[in-house]
Amino acid sequence: MGKYFERLCELNKKAAAYTAIMNMFDYDTQTTAPKKADEYTSSIIGIIANEYHDIFTGKEAARLIKKCVGEYEKGYLDDWEAAILKEYIRTYNRLAPVPGDEYVQFKELTAKSVNVWSSAKQNNSFEEFAPMLKDIIEWKQKFAGYRKMAGQKEYDVLLGDYEPDFNEEILDEIFGEIKKKVLPVVKKYMSGEYKKEEDAFLADDADKNKLKQLCDYLSDYLGFDKECGVISESEHPFTINIHKKDVRMTNSFSNSDFFGPVFSIIHETGHALYEQGIDDAFAMTILGEGTSMGMHETISRLYENMIGKNEFFWKPLMKKVRELYGSEMENVTDEQFMAKMNEVNAGVVRVDSDELFYPFHIIIRYELEKKLISGKMKTEDLKNEWNRLYKEYIGKEPENDAEGVLQDVHWATGEFGYFPSYVIGSAAAVQIYHHLKEALPLDTCLKEGKLSYISNYLRKNVFRYGKSLGLNDILLKMTGEQFNIKYYTDYLCEKYGE
Repeated sequence: MGKYFERLCELNKKAAAYTAIMNMFDYDTQTTAPKKADEYTSSIIGIIANEYHDIFTGKEAARLIKKCVGEYEKGYLDDWEAAILKEYIRTYNRLAPVPGDEYVQFKELTAKSVNVWSSAKQNNSFEEFAPMLKDIIEWKQKFAGYRKMAGQKEYDVLLGDYEPDFNEEILDEIFGEIKKKVLPVVKKYMSGEYKKEEDAFLADDADKNKLKQLCDYLSDYLGFDKECGVISESEHPFTINIHKKDVRMTNSFSNSDFFGPVFSIIHETGHALYEQGIDDAFAMTILGEGTSMGMHETISRLYENMIGKNEFFWKPLMKKVRELYGSEMENVTDEQFMAKMNEVNAGVVRVDSDELFYPFHIIIRYELEKKLISGKMKTEDLKNEWNRLYKEYIGKEPENDAEGVLQDVHWATGEFGYFPSYVIGSAAAVQIYHHLKEALPLDTCLKEGKLSYISNYLRKNVFRYGKSLGLNDILLKMTGEQFNIKYYTDYLCEKYGE
């Protein structure tokens, strides 16, 4: 380790501390903080954000980067140190073009926006949230304009913040393949050419206390370490890491649905296992989190869909379900339970979607984001365009704003460019599942409840690397090939095509 890199590590540790504080405030704001705290809390966030920005963009940071590159070229840095330097430079390039005062203003805005969005959603009023959303979009356009390279699109800049291995051109090709191969299957379901399962059990007025007990049990069953994490409730489920020994997730029980919270907790536990499984050497460094949202969603969708909707996963769990629900499950066979779980749900809410319709929820958001960030569509027109695309791709329009344009929290936090990660993750999850079937006695692990075999394998091949390797690097190292959309389209067509 060179002397300049040693100083860079000190700044790196300080940046990790500020990130932890901002994440803690974010978690608190969406769970237990009083509604009127926003005004002063946003000021605190602004001060912290200013310090964070300065760590990466000040004169000291620029000088140290130059010196550390010299140390790297002389062979003074090992692979781990080189990975830290690479990520530090990437963060510098992301933040340096953005004026510090503007960065602070944006952070203060998004510290307030979640509660405004939450209130608007509860009131079914897009108009209540639209002015703030317009401000957020204008900031994102402005920042992308500062940061883009010659000939680069603003939206590509934002996409790179969540999944550096994919840009608009690659995503257009991926979504084009999905439309070509999967949309014809979707159209059959739109036309009603399928049999829906009876809503005779666990569908209406699901008992929240029993549901919370089951969800808590599932997170334990999957391996979530509660000595290094907590679970709370929020309007929209999410996971955030303070550091690998303090990983926090939430679930939502805002409606009476049974399977919604169940699959939310499985999904979020996937995120949490990833963060808890990062190598200790990366803790409290710039590498101490998942490598990208694409890979994060890969793991969460792997647990939610490939494992969580697998009949072998539920075989040892059905005893627990029947213990909790008693008479409500008396006349329900395991086969009926699994059929209901895997049925097609051509609904308008993304988080409640089946696997078949899910990518089209994301395609809708992707197409809307491209128009908003390029300036081809005004914020005021967003709701009408949202409804139009839902009619086109899903076959129905939302009945209100809460289940329509306000259903997701992501835009309220400024996360434009995030949504494509869900399809990248869904697709890569199938690819990894295909590999796991060869690498492990997977069905046996599921039937016998040996989930640690799966999490240990993923810890060794994915989790431990933190941000030191990218999504395609990890896939290539583990499965022998980079991202391949064919696994996903084949899977959807085979599962739902008949």
